Amino acid sequence: MTPLGPCVSAPTVQLRQEVCTRLEATIARHRGKVGPLLPVLQDAHRILGYIPLEMQQVIAAELNIAGSQVFDTLSFYSMAAWQPKGKHIIRLCHSPCCHVTDADNLLKIIQEELEVEVGGVTADRLFTLELTACLGACEVSPAMQIDEVVFGNLNRDKVRQILADYRDGKAVDYRRLPYSTRDFREFTQGPHELVLLNNVGRIDPMSIDAYLARGGYDALKQAVTTMTPAEVVEMVKTSG
Repeated sequence: MTPLGPCVSAPTVQLRQEVCTRLEATIARHRGKVGPLLPVLQDAHRILGYIPLEMQQVIAAELNIAGSQVFDTLSFYSMAAWQPKGKHIIRLCHSPCCHVTDADNLLKIIQEELEVEVGGVTADRLFTLELTACLGACEVSPAMQIDEVVFGNLNRDKVRQILADYRDGKAVDYRRLPYSTRDFREFTQGPHELVLLNNVGRIDPMSIDAYLARGGYDALKQAVTTMTPAEVVEMVKTSG
């Protein structure tokens, strides 16, 4: 691996030694893989919460691609940033479903609570306020997302409590939540047995061992070890 000369020597706050070291490790982890740019950008984004020009230049040089390609990819995704933002990003849903359930009034409430306009950063640099399209949580509209966590059925008191919790350092860890909004089993189900969604909320989605313990890949094992190709084809046909 070549040393990150442009990174280490850059006399900028963004690229201080600690940042350089983490950026170097990020690039090294993805170097040589197919399509490394996007995963590098995702990991690099977590270092500062945004990717300034200096970091973009280092990434471009180390991946041997044009700087314009780095910025082009970065700017395509609305949740990515190349300028400083708050520690937590609040994205208030402004889709039709949330709109008709008083999202406009909620926007005024949040602006009052944070004392910022849309796109602004709070004085303590704790929050950035943005609008977003549908969060896919229409059943609990109006909704907003803070970082990776969706909060629904919002009203003035609930918004105030959520913001107070984050100000007190009680940020919600999305990795500990079994559901983003509500357990889908609360909704009326069809008459058929759950298959694809059967393990949702019941196992750690990041653990292959947890999946195997509940029968994961059993069908694949059967198809590969005990069935003939013709039998596999026939089963697919029978399934419709």
